[in-house]
Amino acid sequence: MTDEQRSPTSEDPHGRLEEKILTDHARLGPEDTFKFACHPGVSCFNKCCSDVNIFLSPYDVLRLKRRLGMTSSDFLDQYALLPVQKDMKTPVVMLRMNDDEVRTCPFLTDGGCGVYSDRPWPCRMYPLGLAAQKDTPDGWRGDRFYFLLQEEGCRGFAESHRWTVREWLDDQGIDEYDEWGEAYKELTLHKFFEDGGILSPQKMHMLFTACYDLDKFREFVFDSTLLQRFDVDEDFVEEMRYNDEALLRFAFLWLRFGLFGEPTVKAKAEVVDAFKRAASTKGRYSAVSRPRPATRTNHERKREAGNGPGDRRRHKRYRRRDRGIRSRLRGGVGGEEPSLGRPCGSDEPVLSQALPTDLRPGDSLSSPQDQPAHSMPDAVTGRKDHRRPRKLQSHHPANTTLCERQVHGLRQVRRGLPRGAS
Repeated sequence: MTDEQRSPTSEDPHGRLEEKILTDHARLGPEDTFKFACHPGVSCFNKCCSDVNIFLSPYDVLRLKRRLGMTSSDFLDQYALLPVQKDMKTPVVMLRMNDDEVRTCPFLTDGGCGVYSDRPWPCRMYPLGLAAQKDTPDGWRGDRFYFLLQEEGCRGFAESHRWTVREWLDDQGIDEYDEWGEAYKELTLHKFFEDGGILSPQKMHMLFTACYDLDKFREFVFDSTLLQRFDVDEDFVEEMRYNDEALLRFAFLWLRFGLFGEPTVKAKAEVVDAFKRAASTKGRYSAVSRPRPATRTNHERKREAGNGPGDRRRHKRYRRRDRGIRSRLRGGVGGEEPSLGRPCGSDEPVLSQALPTDLRPGDSLSSPQDQPAHSMPDAVTGRKDHRRPRKLQSHHPANTTLCERQVHGLRQVRRGLPRGAS
């Protein structure tokens, strides 16, 4: 099939389903009839309760968790799946099937459905399907029609019992579920989504908690300051404490206010006045007397890091002082360092190259004629146990003044102690 021949909805699974329903199924009105019956005498009894996707509405979860005597959080953890898709706009909750070969419903028993009186909306509607449009803004209900879902293995259509669409809906108790479904549809089909709006993860979590995890939403309502800030009827508040339907009704109102900004919940007058006073005070302060935040300059940052102009001058004085101390210790004059190698323009050999190579601890660097072997003047070392000089490098001057005692004296001067102090 070429691109020109491909229909616009062929790439969209939802669009393909709509197209198939409109072309392959006859539209049924409330007075149209069909034949169907489901009971243990039918050969396919209970087979339609396996390997099927059941989408749960908030009211479905409310009825099932109450029937099972569970909290909403426990029910969602045990019996629900939360599929995540990239382009999903609202949370989706599905019934978790058993992990067996045919993926049977967890509520299925040998005698049929174990939660029949509280079964979900899709199970009540079968074999009817519903196609509905969104209600108009002026309150008119959108167009809707019903159609039959005739599956190949179902023998219920061979039964003789005849129903009208209206009779089937009344017998299955659909009206109550439809009422809650319409209220939830006002959220999921809101104009916010039609205009391309996308909920943040926090608001998506708010929508899921308020609609499906009612027990946790009840904790939020009564344990937070929500009721202190919003004007809610006292009788309605007391009803929400124990009635799940009342709490779900308030959840829908709260979500339309919190997600879409609709005036479905009214804040208390004192809260509004306090908010206006705070906003006006903040505006005056920011416009008149609010100081501009201090911005640190590069000079200030360098001073904080110890690298400002004053710090550099201080460091320079320290380096100059240290050079003078080292020069005096080495025999230099006026802060000048002694020559460290061959003088410029001189043929005099570098003194370090003429040093003896067989030095031992305590040997002097002077000639043997000037000093006794294996000795060092006490005036230089300041101690009788002669220690070996620091390791000599080729750039050190050829004299005996660079020794551990003199370096120790330099450290004392740096610490502010008189030289020779212990």
